[in-house]
Amino acid sequence: MQLVVMFTLLFTFTVPTQQKSDDWAKMGDGKSNSPNKEAKELAKQDDRFTVIYDRFRDETRLQSGWIDFNSPSRATIRPNSILVCRFKGNGTKGQPEECYMLIELRSKTWRFLRSHNLIMLIDGKQQDFGEVAHDGELAKGNYAGVVETMLVPLNPDLIKQIAGAQKLEMKLGRYEYFFTPGNFAVFKAMATRLQVK
Repeated sequence: MQLVVMFTLLFTFTVPTQQKSDDWAKMGDGKSNSPNKEAKELAKQDDRFTVIYDRFRDETRLQSGWIDFNSPSRATIRPNSILVCRFKGNGTKGQPEECYMLIELRSKTWRFLRSHNLIMLIDGKQQDFGEVAHDGELAKGNYAGVVETMLVPLNPDLIKQIAGAQKLEMKLGRYEYFFTPGNFAVFKAMATRLQVK
């Protein structure tokens, strides 16, 4: 099931790399995937997030911009990630149907093909995700090499737990990373938007 969701995301959902949410608020013709009033308001409040309504699926995605992971070793490859919550209907009221972190890595060779286990230490407490959904493809042009994506399921309570943590370390495959204050700020903002109590 996770792989089906992941493939659907990869083929129907493009993450804006350099666009801020106010750019999204200006887009649209009122007929297709155009942002609603909520998207325009969010653009004024917090440019770390974008609200996208898909009228064909009748769902709204609340997503962050790219989150960079830091590594204790300068030599370690560093993936990027976005935080996404999906809501039924047009808007982000109520509880999301699902939340996840989509991790992407571009490199010269496969890094997570055989090993894509994820373990987080949230203030020292272990959260073992096991093997997360993984997909990849060979890239051409400016990004010649491999693009790998992994899908990490999250729930609102876990987002809140991460948002309130002082320290987060994670091991993805054989590589170790840690959260920066900027990473925590994105999770705090998402927890606030979700109004997790």
